[in-house]
Amino acid sequence: MFALWGNLRLFWKFTVGFGLLVAITISVGWWAIDGIHEIVGDAGEVVEGHAIRGEVLQREVDHLKWAKQVTSLFTDDHATTLDVQTDPHKCGFGVWYDGASRQQAEAFCPQLKPLLAAIDEPHQRLHRSAVEIGKVYRAGDEAAIQAAEEILRSQTEPALKDVQSLLTQINQEVTDRVMSDEAMLEKADRTTLHLVWVVAGAAVLGIVLAIVIAGGWFGPFADARRASTPWPARTSANAPSSTARMNSARWPNRSSVAFRPRKRPSIPRGCASRV
Repeated sequence: MFALWGNLRLFWKFTVGFGLLVAITISVGWWAIDGIHEIVGDAGEVVEGHAIRGEVLQREVDHLKWAKQVTSLFTDDHATTLDVQTDPHKCGFGVWYDGASRQQAEAFCPQLKPLLAAIDEPHQRLHRSAVEIGKVYRAGDEAAIQAAEEILRSQTEPALKDVQSLLTQINQEVTDRVMSDEAMLEKADRTTLHLVWVVAGAAVLGIVLAIVIAGGWFGPFADARRASTPWPARTSANAPSSTARMNSARWPNRSSVAFRPRKRPSIPRGCASRV
């Protein structure tokens, strides 16, 4: 692999190196955008879920207040007429139920669709019971009051119980569907940690690629510089001295002739005695 990289032309080295750096930058950016988008999506889901839960809880409270007003007709001496909303489409829950908010809630949490379909019948019974109570009730007429109380016990209270039970189930479904605030924060922390690791890894890889690219840039220039520099002169240790060069020029064959000491000529014995 390194041999293949070394044999590549400078153009391809730069193309591959900077291409990898661009790919790393795009990958890190995509990871960051995807992480942020996921966090924002979770936050939006939590906000929408809390809005639906708040609406359902408010409707529970509204019906409890409505039932209290109906009951006050029998417990409050000053109450002489029934003054509550008897149209199931005009109360707070009825307006929400018939509007676009219900469709948005079903789209957000499909499990709500059968529960919302089931709540329509007891909700209508609840408001019809108020109409029946208003028809029967007569202030000061004990028989009429008892007949109205019987309608309250046999129709209003069971219908109210069914409505409240279904509203509680709806609220629970939304709660199960929506991520809690703690879970959302924990997931955001994990996403941030993963992003930090990705950025750190990309930074290390970028440094390695920068070193490789720099080697691909400076390597050919260093080779060209060495090729253009003349071969240096031999050192004085290897080169002959000036005296040696002069003697070599004066006696070219001296170095090849072995030095032999001159022998003293021998003298005959007879001659030696004469001397």
